[in-house]
Amino acid sequence: MLIEQINKSEAEQIRQQPPTYSQSALDLLATYHWPGNVRELKNLVKRMIILKPNERIYIDDIEKIIDLEKQSSKAGDSNVLTLAETERRSIEQALLKCRGVIGGTNGAARLLGVPRSTLQYRIKKYNIKPKKIVMLED
Repeated sequence: MLIEQINKSEAEQIRQQPPTYSQSALDLLATYHWPGNVRELKNLVKRMIILKPNERIYIDDIEKIIDLEKQSSKAGDSNVLTLAETERRSIEQALLKCRGVIGGTNGAARLLGVPRSTLQYRIKKYNIKPKKIVMLED
């Protein structure tokens, strides 16, 4: 079954013990409409590995994750920012305040309280251009 292959593969990649899935959880995964296709399924499986390594996954564990994803997509319909939008704005504001400096004692990573590598990953993830942010200020 695809879920078992993904579970094993993703667990090996992040060096965690894979969880096991109850039959009801497997049934839900098999019947769920995956708008993001395999990528969305992989993300859900990886999240389960991180949250519940070597544990049993039940249908309500899966429903919580799927409900959270539905809520975040609905959040775009209201005036509430999604977590990703909030994170992006915080990074942009920190880079602006630090004049584009990412690491070091005067860097945005220190201001945000995250390791420089984490901030660099998020900058890449959100396709933020620190030099352009500094240019906007000038």
